Amino acid sequence: MKTKMLTLTLFISALFFAACGDDDGSKADLRWKNSTSSSVSEIKWKSGSSTNQTWGGTLSGSSETSYKGISVLTGNGECLDNVGDTATINLTGTGSENATILGTDATISENTSATLAFDGTTAK
Repeated sequence: MKTKMLTLTLFISALFFAACGDDDGSKADLRWKNSTSSSVSEIKWKSGSSTNQTWGGTLSGSSETSYKGISVLTGNGECLDNVGDTATINLTGTGSENATILGTDATISENTSATLAFDGTTAK
């Protein structure tokens, strides 16, 4: 009987710890969708002058990044354009999900997986 109680207690403890996983501090998950024929690289989710998240590598036309957690829900995108210059990402509502877009700024819905689609960049 003691063995059954010990086994049950260990099982319940394991379930509790599995359900209480580490919180990464993110408020939402975000990915980028390139709706252009040009490539961009080093995409950043920024709020003011602070960078909240970065996606490395090159994102070619008509492709998407992986999701990453963000802790700031309102911001804009910055990247390196196809010639390597720093540029602001021009967001589009077509293809964007779980986000409110106003010009180059976006507000991501909390506790969602959001996609920000863009149809070009503007050199800084």
